[in-house]
Amino acid sequence: MFLEVLLPNENWICAFRFWQVREMCLQAQLPILHKVTNSFYNNITDNNITCDDNNGIYLWNGKVGYTYIFNNTIHSTRALPSSFCYAIQLQAYNTTVKNNTVYNMYRGFSAVGVNNSAVGNIFYNMHGAFLSTAVNEQGADPAIIAGKGS
Repeated sequence: MFLEVLLPNENWICAFRFWQVREMCLQAQLPILHKVTNSFYNNITDNNITCDDNNGIYLWNGKVGYTYIFNNTIHSTRALPSSFCYAIQLQAYNTTVKNNTVYNMYRGFSAVGVNNSAVGNIFYNMHGAFLSTAVNEQGADPAIIAGKGS
């Protein structure tokens, strides 16, 4: 599980393990869900993000921009990641995804929106099955999928 931040601009999530971010959010009485929305000038840096059957980082609904996602490690604990396991899912703009390591996921990076870039990221062991209940390997999506203008 990752977190949803429904906060004003200039949010920083840096150099914390997920449980530390979760504890900080609980102490500040912020919501802990799955995605970031309505947020700008975000910095998601130096995290070890472990997923089960969900996205690692999800910038959601096109109301996220000017975000920097740098030097994170994102992976699933599942033996067979499902099509719900995207490491980085962007519905955002002006976002830079740089020098992240992604493994054991169904899809590495997916983007729609304008002016997004992915540079220097490492993707390996991308595999899985379409359904969460599958027991046989079916393959995965390509490591990087981006819409026009992204």
